[in-house]
Amino acid sequence: MKYIIVFTLVYLTSNDCLTAQLDSLSPVVVDSLKTRISILEDKIESINDQGNNLVWLDKVLPSVVAIVVAFVAFFSSTLINKRQIMSSENLISKQIQASEKIANQEFRRSVLSANRVSWIEKFRDLISEFRTDLLLLSQMPEKDSDAVRKVTVLVTRIELMLNPSDHRDKSLIRLTKSFYESCLKYKDPDTTISFDNIIGLQNNILAEAKDILKSEWERVKKGE
Repeated sequence: MKYIIVFTLVYLTSNDCLTAQLDSLSPVVVDSLKTRISILEDKIESINDQGNNLVWLDKVLPSVVAIVVAFVAFFSSTLINKRQIMSSENLISKQIQASEKIANQEFRRSVLSANRVSWIEKFRDLISEFRTDLLLLSQMPEKDSDAVRKVTVLVTRIELMLNPSDHRDKSLIRLTKSFYESCLKYKDPDTTISFDNIIGLQNNILAEAKDILKSEWERVKKGE
């Protein structure tokens, strides 16, 4: 019996893994354990030559039990702390992932909104320039080639900024081409196009363009 007790004591005090765990204890706890172990060693030394197992059990066993209980309590606490740490790390990891997701969404919204605002400004200026230049061109009895070339480029730029698959954009593309052709033919000797026709097309273009711009502004407000 005494050899079992001695072996238990030696194992608890010399095991590298346990020694490493002891290093994390507070000085007060370590001193307490060392004191108990020292007392136990003194008891073992004092009865070492008596050869009576009952004496061992009576004098040494309570100290051994106290030390074992202390170690068990310590390792139970360590296990609980590790689980708490792992749980905290998982929670922090999830919070970081959620923050990154929100940050990416906000960045995407910010970039998309900025691009959309830029598109709105360019489109508005393009429609205004297109309308003004074509009305001036329509009043020329002899159409200036440079002026014709310029409005032709404007028509193409407007078409490229729109989505031909969208019914509203498709309608505006059709109106801009009709307006362009009507302004070029106006004042020709054989034309049947009146100025009222041109003004009507212009008003329809402005109405369609305003509708598109309003829709895009609403998307900007929503952060799309």
